[in-house]
Amino acid sequence: MSCDHYRASHIRLQSLEKPNTPTKPKPEKHSSESIISLEQDNNFKRKLNHSEIMSALAATLKKREIQISKSIDKLFESSIAINTEILSVYLEKEVNIINKIAYEYKNRMDEHTDERLNWLRKLQLGLDKYQLTASTLLENLEKNHSQNLRTRKDFMEDMERIHSIHQSEITKLYEEIDKSTEHFRKVMSISVKETQRKSSFTTSQLKSLFEL
Repeated sequence: MSCDHYRASHIRLQSLEKPNTPTKPKPEKHSSESIISLEQDNNFKRKLNHSEIMSALAATLKKREIQISKSIDKLFESSIAINTEILSVYLEKEVNIINKIAYEYKNRMDEHTDERLNWLRKLQLGLDKYQLTASTLLENLEKNHSQNLRTRKDFMEDMERIHSIHQSEITKLYEEIDKSTEHFRKVMSISVKETQRKSSFTTSQLKSLFEL
């Protein structure tokens, strides 16, 4: 074997032993403290979101309670106003009738003296009718007053029942909120432990990369 052939073979072996491979870019370095800080920040944001949801839910329930109370108050006031208006109209009509009878009687008494006794009789009938009407009206007023008292009593009982139901719903809701909060705390505790475990594992990986 010639020297030139031996030299060429030696050069080919060297080229196989040391390939011209491109250099790999160095991995970006992150400290384990920055990774843990990011995880903790995410956990804190999730806690804030849960707290905001609970606050919004409590505010909605409070608003609903106020709306129900106002609606019932308006309904009761409207009923009282309608009954009062009906009675006022009825009284006004009766007073107008009596005033008209008295006015006509006075004019005719002045014009027709001969008919005075007849008009006195009619006036007496009118007064009797007025007294009967007034008595009937008083009875109706008393009945209406009793009905209003019963309505108010029923209203107060309904309000107490609604308030009791509402308080029960609120109590149940707070119990659900407490359960959800406790569950959320457990989940967050597990998440934190898992995050710490992953962070520890990530730190080990980073140390391995740094050692490379």
